Amino acid sequence: MRVFEGVEAQGIQLNTGIFNALINAFLSVGDLLAAVTLYETMEGMEDCKPDSATYDAFISAFSRIGSGDAMMSWYLAAKNAEFIPSIQTFESLIVGLVRLNRLDDDEVVFEEMISFEIKPNFTILEAQLEVLSRTKEANRVKRFIKKFSDGNWELNKATVGRLTRLCLDGCEVDQMEQLLALIQTGVDLSSVTRLHSGIIRFYASTDRLPDMENAICRMFDDGMTFMCPEDVEAVICSYFRQKDFDRLDMFLNRIRSLYRLTRSTYDILVAGFRRFDLHQPLDSTIKDMREAGFA
Repeated sequence: MRVFEGVEAQGIQLNTGIFNALINAFLSVGDLLAAVTLYETMEGMEDCKPDSATYDAFISAFSRIGSGDAMMSWYLAAKNAEFIPSIQTFESLIVGLVRLNRLDDDEVVFEEMISFEIKPNFTILEAQLEVLSRTKEANRVKRFIKKFSDGNWELNKATVGRLTRLCLDGCEVDQMEQLLALIQTGVDLSSVTRLHSGIIRFYASTDRLPDMENAICRMFDDGMTFMCPEDVEAVICSYFRQKDFDRLDMFLNRIRSLYRLTRSTYDILVAGFRRFDLHQPLDSTIKDMREAGFA
């Protein structure tokens, strides 16, 4: 304040930037009354009218202290003054609303940001992923992934990882397919591998053999193979349930050079061939099992 008063005493022309700096100083120490008083003073001065940075300062301050109603009131005041919100404005609003668990308001603000064709930054994306984790609503996740595709938003490793966990936890194959089509292998190899695995296991568990086989071929085409015995065993069990032994034989022949069968996988094959009295493949499997070092 002494500096501010000194500026006036020296006859230096005040401007909006000077007032904004002082408002930010008061807000940073929690003196809301002084900050609002300065804002009101600005409104009465021709050359120092509040600008978008003025409103952003109040929105950010009320976001930090968790005052949702005040934050939204300043946002509406900025819109009424015909200022276009910035990415910083939306970051303060969205982070504040999510922190307060006002998820419906968050959705409205997020959609409004998209309507301005503003791409979300990492902080906003993290806040939206937190919303998805809390709500666990399949349609929300699906719409969110579609926004990435429609808006050509950049996916980083952390975002891909969280989206992958959401899709796998929800066991929603459409979401997994949607996300797999969106991301590039180079972004996060681990997430891509887990998505392939989740999709294959879903189709295997529901005995959708054509979809399962297409998913396996796609994984191989991407230069990947099975990473755990549970995935291979899920595929084998699906073939046994459908009594499709020819396709099972084709599958085993295809993965022979790509994947080393484990003891548990051999046990499932032996049990299945015995159950259906398939002596030739049973004998062959036992022979392969012994050669692999399993008694």
